[in-house]
Amino acid sequence: MSPAGDTDMGGRLLRSILLFSLHVNVLLALDSHHAHTNVVVYIDGFAKWFLNRTNLRLTGFEEVRQNGYEADYVLPEFPSVPATNYWSIFTGRYPNRHGLIGDMFWSATANKLLEFDNADSYDNNLAYLNRSEPIEPIWMTAKRKNVPTSMYYWRPCPDQQMSKKAKESMVNCLAYDGGEDVELIVNKTSDIMHDINSLKKRLVLVGYPSIAASGRKYGAYTGHTTEKIERISTFLQELQNELTAYNRWNDVNLIVISGNGMATVPINNVYFIDDFLEMELVDKLVGNGAYMWIYAHPGMEHKVHQSLDDNTIPHCRLHWRRNFPERWHLKEASDAGELLLLCEQGYAIYSRNRQKQLPRMPVELTEDYFRKGEFGYDNGASDMKGIFMARGPDFPKGQRDKWIRATQIYPQLCRLIQLDCDLPAEHHSFHTRTAVGGSSQRIFSPLLVSAVILLTLCASVDV
Repeated sequence: MSPAGDTDMGGRLLRSILLFSLHVNVLLALDSHHAHTNVVVYIDGFAKWFLNRTNLRLTGFEEVRQNGYEADYVLPEFPSVPATNYWSIFTGRYPNRHGLIGDMFWSATANKLLEFDNADSYDNNLAYLNRSEPIEPIWMTAKRKNVPTSMYYWRPCPDQQMSKKAKESMVNCLAYDGGEDVELIVNKTSDIMHDINSLKKRLVLVGYPSIAASGRKYGAYTGHTTEKIERISTFLQELQNELTAYNRWNDVNLIVISGNGMATVPINNVYFIDDFLEMELVDKLVGNGAYMWIYAHPGMEHKVHQSLDDNTIPHCRLHWRRNFPERWHLKEASDAGELLLLCEQGYAIYSRNRQKQLPRMPVELTEDYFRKGEFGYDNGASDMKGIFMARGPDFPKGQRDKWIRATQIYPQLCRLIQLDCDLPAEHHSFHTRTAVGGSSQRIFSPLLVSAVILLTLCASVDV
């Protein structure tokens, strides 16, 4: 055989070896970015400032912080209430787009008061939301994409009958019905580990609304509320112990989120709008506490505004819808009223008028009627800050960031789960400050880099 033939055969052999190596490297690189299992724990009303209280034993939270990633705080959407931020976090939309503009609000479409608390209230009222586009929360996308999912104490389940289905179904859900059984959450660690280890669930969602409920009734920092805070910390600790025992930290992410915090409201910080405004000008008052929607009789809006200008309510300010701050993303919400009375953090507004106030109040107002803890204040208020922390293969240990906005969490969750989510337009050009989904975003991994080098060598071989 001639030297030229030897060279030609050697070139083909080298090229074959390089192509084989390229194929192996690409497969390994793609496999290294497979979707890990994600356990998301969502805690209503857990304030960032809870973590700074030295008399609380929060070892579950501390272990996540020490072994993973933490944002300094979550900036909530306005109003900074659980329902609005729950929906913003899991749909990625601002309130003016998803339409859930409060735990309760007046719906022009339904011509009634809509309230969002337990799973049944979500099931009954979501259809009335005025949305600018079709929107589905991330668990509905997961169901549609056949992602094996488990949900505990969730609102709402993707299917009202889902909680009655067999445990082995693709998506199973235990709905939150507003009862005290949610306090059994500490006993659910074995069920969750079974979901991960045996049923191969890729997404596990755990809800814990007890802190918000207790904080409103008893106060943001009382014995009842701190008991709930320590209970969810114990759950986090035991879940991490189980993940360690089963050696699952190489393929399981644990993500802990609260969309908004809570502020304490002393009883002497409560004001009554009746003392500052003539009720004859008002058709109805919707909500109370941190803020109140004022629906004036037709043509009476300017008189209401003038009256409250002349008789200013201490620590509260009346906002015209057209002048809402842009950062609220509420001005274009179809169910937003024209007049919003908003109090400063730690103050509250109520009414004594049972005919005008929605929801209806009791005949006799006792001290128990007034909430001791509140959310719903301006989303820039310090006590309204929520939390985001996580540990696992997609979260670099020890990484910290300044903050993350509630709506910015959704696209990161989609990337972690590897869901082809319908991202809103504002997220297509979004460049996050956070390391959420760290490894899945490291496009230029060593394996992919070596694959590119091999491809270049293949092209340079003279055949």
